[in-house]
Amino acid sequence: MLDHFEGLEKQAKNGDFNNHPGIQNSITEAWNKTKDYYVKTDISVAWVTALVLHPRFKFEFFEDVWKDTPRFVTSSRAKFKKLWTDQYRPEMGRVEQSPDPEQEKVSYLESVLNKWSRTVQ
Repeated sequence: MLDHFEGLEKQAKNGDFNNHPGIQNSITEAWNKTKDYYVKTDISVAWVTALVLHPRFKFEFFEDVWKDTPRFVTSSRAKFKKLWTDQYRPEMGRVEQSPDPEQEKVSYLESVLNKWSRTVQ
């Protein structure tokens, strides 16, 4: 959406909307509101998690969209990994206790996270 409003801003600056008084203010206000929501979603780990767990997007979404700003990709990975480690991994450890020593020590989701995370050592 930001790209859309930025395009409209450029059109307005080129004079494309001179016949429509007040359109520039409307475009600017819409862009500002959209930017506010983008900032809030960038802070939210829920948004990152929803996209990472979606089978169609995964972390490739962030790598494609933010290829020019890799710090956002790194930050998103760290947030997601922290959420997993702090909230879900301990619960899964209690639930998945198995007497079978042959069972894999790392859960499937954790192995996927480890594969995609650059912070794994």
